Parts: sequence; structure tokens; C-alpha cells
Amino acid sequence: MRARLLPLFAVVLVCLAGGADAGGIRDLDDAWLVSGSRTSALLERGSGRGQWLEARLGRLYGMPALRQVGLGWWWDGPRWELALLAEQLGRDLYRERTLRARLAVGRSWRLGAEGGQATLTLGSGPGRTHRTVFAWLRGPVGGAVRLGVRWPIARAAAWFAGRGYERWLWLEGDTEAASWSLVVDRRDDGRPGLQFELMFALGPGAAGGVRVDAGTGSLGFVVALRAGGALLRSGHLAHPELGVSHRWSLGYRP
Repeated sequence: MRARLLPLFAVVLVCLAGGADAGGIRDLDDAWLVSGSRTSALLERGSGRGQWLEARLGRLYGMPALRQVGLGWWWDGPRWELALLAEQLGRDLYRERTLRARLAVGRSWRLGAEGGQATLTLGSGPGRTHRTVFAWLRGPVGGAVRLGVRWPIARAAAWFAGRGYERWLWLEGDTEAASWSLVVDRRDDGRPGLQFELMFALGPGAAGGVRVDAGTGSLGFVVALRAGGALLRSGHLAHPELGVSHRWSLGYRP
């Protein structure tokens, strides 16, 4: 029994007590700052609009108990966009299941809403659920650069606080040779965290890039390979204290 409890204590310590120090790199939805759809558009020199499907896998901080799996569907049209995402962190002794939905309307500037539900289960005990609601606004601010801002309407429950950063605002841009994202996350106590990712087209069907989380000193790289409508990505980010997180995704544009 003690052998089973020790891994549980370690996982809970990392996920809850150390969540704030983990920065905005904890969820699969934040594994890459430049989305799969934008990366695919960089390699095919397209607009990135239309449908995008993606399956994701990961291992947070290299810990087998913190395995990650996720699925996502996106639609980006001329007047509106929609995203549905589901993921799970952990298994057996620690399980965190998250569902998110995002909807936005508009042409150049878009106003949107995002709702999420997360259920945390420890061992065989009952799960505890909390819900969040955010509003956000995004639009062009010059050339190919876009600005986005996101603010909470219903925050996470107090018992779930400290799990990491919340996305506050971001700048992103796309050219024929590169795509980049600069984001500012905000912690529960209001302190900001800065992240940056830059992706370069390396040749036909291949891209690579770097990822920086200034708040924690985490550094990493991203690799993407495209064949037909499919895109395979990997992301590897080293946290100076918690270890290396490895993520993979397989996306497809129908």
C-alpha cells in the first residue's frame, strides 16, 4: 500500500503544490504556442482556414504517472470559428479530465467565449469538478500581426487554484518563412509569465523551432513534418527543476 501511495504523493506535489511554478506549459493545449493549423499553413503556404483535426500524446516532466492524451477539432471560417478539445492528464492514482469549447464570431476582429470543465480524481475517491468561462478578443494590429486578449468571467474554484498560469494576451504573426507567437500568461496572484515560440520552414514538408518560457527558465525545441494533409509534430521542453516534457501530435486538414 505504501509503495502505491508514494507515487501519488509525488504526482500531487508536482501537479498541485508546484503547479504555479510549472508555468503555462502544463496542458496539452499549451504544448505548442504556434498551432498545428498555422504550422501546416506555413509549410503549404496556405491560409490555415477550414477544418483541423488533431490527436495528441505527451508525458509531463517525463513522469510515467503524468501521461497526457488529447483530441481536438477546429473550424475556422470567414465569419466564425469553433474549437472542441478534450484531454486527460495522469492515470490510476491521479486523473485530471478537461473539456473545452471555444466560439468566436467576426471578420477581421473576432469576439469569442470559451468554456471549460475539469474533473480531478485522486485514487478511487470521488472526482471534484470545476468550471471556467472566459471571453476573448482577437484581431489584426498591422501587417500579418494579430493581437489577442482573454479575460475571466468565471474563475477556477479556490481548491483548484495554483495549477498554473492563465492565458492573458498574445501577439502572433505568420510570414512565408516563419510563424511566431508571443504570449503573456497571468498567475493566480497576478504576476505575469512570458512565453515565446518561433517556427521556421526548413524545406519541403519540414519545419523546426524554439520554445522559451521566461517565467520558469524552460527551454525547448519543436519539430514538424508534413505529408499530404497530415502534420506530425513533436515538442520537447526542459524545465530546470521538474524535468523534460515530451509531446507529440498528429493533425490533419480534411
